[in-house]
Amino acid sequence: MDFFPDTLSLPEGDYRQRKDFQFFLFVHTAGTHFAKRYLTGMPFTLLRRKLLSDSDNALLCVSEALSCTENRILFARSGDFYRELAGNHLIFLKMKKYRIFPPDSPLMHRFRSFHIRSFDLFRDWISIERYDSDLLYSNTPENMRSQTLFYPSSAELAANALFRLSKTCAGIAGRLEKGAGKTLGKM
Repeated sequence: MDFFPDTLSLPEGDYRQRKDFQFFLFVHTAGTHFAKRYLTGMPFTLLRRKLLSDSDNALLCVSEALSCTENRILFARSGDFYRELAGNHLIFLKMKKYRIFPPDSPLMHRFRSFHIRSFDLFRDWISIERYDSDLLYSNTPENMRSQTLFYPSSAELAANALFRLSKTCAGIAGRLEKGAGKTLGKM
């Protein structure tokens, strides 16, 4: 199964086999699916366009940088796009009045421990979290349900996870930029 986006014309090269590029591609795929599924309707039109555009541009910059001479400028630009993506997911969470889970929350600990590197694993994690919260909710006495703190929607889970993944991609792009600087400095 080919997961390379049809709308983007990515350069050819061996970089497509690299684990870091595969991770960038996964974040692009998950972000595109998120935008098409949850950013429907009039209030989200501009956010959807911005998210899809930033996601496409970030992946294009990374693929261009990896396919040629590991260009520092392109890595820096892709890092900027990934930071903007993180901001877009944060805007979505605030617009929907969803919770923003801190990195040390139990949900984010479970997310990191799942070692998600594919879209299928991402969907599985959301299903497991939703199932666990359904069990928690149904096992809670009715008079205590209003006090239950943990009952996230799929959109809330996906947005929080993509917010963290986008920040991770920005960090990876920053490390690649520094590594490209060392490589170019030795030439």
